[in-house]
Amino acid sequence: MELFVKEFDGYIPDAEREVEQIVESHIKRISKSCPTYMAKDINYGNEKDKKRLKKALSKYALKVCQDDVVGFIDTSLMNNGGDGLLFSKEGIAFDYAFEKVFLHYSEIDRMSFNKKHKQLVFHGDFVEREDDRINPSINDIYYNLDELKKCIEQIQYVI
Repeated sequence: MELFVKEFDGYIPDAEREVEQIVESHIKRISKSCPTYMAKDINYGNEKDKKRLKKALSKYALKVCQDDVVGFIDTSLMNNGGDGLLFSKEGIAFDYAFEKVFLHYSEIDRMSFNKKHKQLVFHGDFVEREDDRINPSINDIYYNLDELKKCIEQIQYVI
């Protein structure tokens, strides 16, 4: 029988709570120098943080509803949430070569490093992607890719 944990207005399954804890424990180390935000803090935070989250959802995390957001890293130049990496309860969202990508954690079969281009490459059968000829990747400009890989692997273990 699935256990439930009391959280704010309702109940969330243990696996979702574990995803939140995993992201929270890694997000600051994943970001090299960009601001990080956890959704649970935004709900009680200032209006600027709420606007950043809404901007992330409208610019690159189009397939994520606000209630499913766990946290995000804001890499936008204006620090307005318009670019970055968003963690949801079900997957990650980011821009990849002008494509708004959402990868379900369960669809990521494996991850590899492309050392030449300094990228973490995702391999799997990604239902949400229109063009699956090229595997999506994240470069290391803003992110510690080793830490990102560890975070995703830990999430995959609990879901």
